[in-house]
Amino acid sequence: MNVIVMSTYNGGQYLRDQLDSVLRQTVADFTLLIRDDGSSDNTVQIIQSYTDPRIRLIAGENLGPSGSFFALLDEARHLGATYVFFCDQDDIWLENKLELLLAEIRDISGPALVFSDFSMIDGQGELTGDSYAAMAGLRIPADGNFFPKLLAQPYIFGCASVLNGELLELIKSPPAGIEMYDCWIGLVASLFGTVQYLPVSTIQHRFHSSNATGQAGMNALSTRLRRITKEFRKQRDNTRLRLQQADLLLDRYGMDIPAAYRRQLSDIATAGRKGGFRAVRTLKKYTVARGGRLQNLFFYATAFMCKGDK
Repeated sequence: MNVIVMSTYNGGQYLRDQLDSVLRQTVADFTLLIRDDGSSDNTVQIIQSYTDPRIRLIAGENLGPSGSFFALLDEARHLGATYVFFCDQDDIWLENKLELLLAEIRDISGPALVFSDFSMIDGQGELTGDSYAAMAGLRIPADGNFFPKLLAQPYIFGCASVLNGELLELIKSPPAGIEMYDCWIGLVASLFGTVQYLPVSTIQHRFHSSNATGQAGMNALSTRLRRITKEFRKQRDNTRLRLQQADLLLDRYGMDIPAAYRRQLSDIATAGRKGGFRAVRTLKKYTVARGGRLQNLFFYATAFMCKGDK
């Protein structure tokens, strides 16, 4: 059984385009399970205007993106889902998305996750890039060894992913403190099963462009220094959060984690708590790394600055 899970929240502006693209899939055998996360706009009314029997709507209280998607995954599990596809409310799917991802995952035994590349559009639906992987400079492991690189750069986007029933069972009851639902699922898949990358675009992912530019004084030296300092602190906090995922994995799965990874996770978790040169050495030892040299330099600098955190 193919189940598509979509969490909506005040998404009325782009929702019809997304729903129409899902319903046009070349693979028609699916259930589209939608959970509204407490919208206050016309999102629910738009969904209710569709009469396609494949759509099932659940109205709920606001849980946030991760909480809402994990509630959907629980429902997909109860439905007996064989494959689960994640769906954002404002993207546009290519008509063969399900077909392409199913062709990749069906031949994989054990817990599995397959994710693809995607093109990018802006708020007006104009194409802004053909490949996110190329734009972001992602270095996808050719050998399929995604752990522990995903601790440094969680580049598996749920909106371009599919997981199978075996992985669906493994990700029940996630702990508090995970970075985001797709980041966590990617880590679990890399520890216990197979992660596979499909280097073609299966969706048009919408990046909203609403930032104000050209404000007076934005290019002043003092302003630029404040922006750099603020960004560094933000990235330090992101690095701390990502390395904390090692602790959460150990707490959640314990001795079920393959022995080859348990020591790595323990050392990485300690590095995240201690910071300093020890953290940098540990991360390099276990190849916890991002894409290029500058990205890694910034990543290791933020890991160093975790020193003294509790």
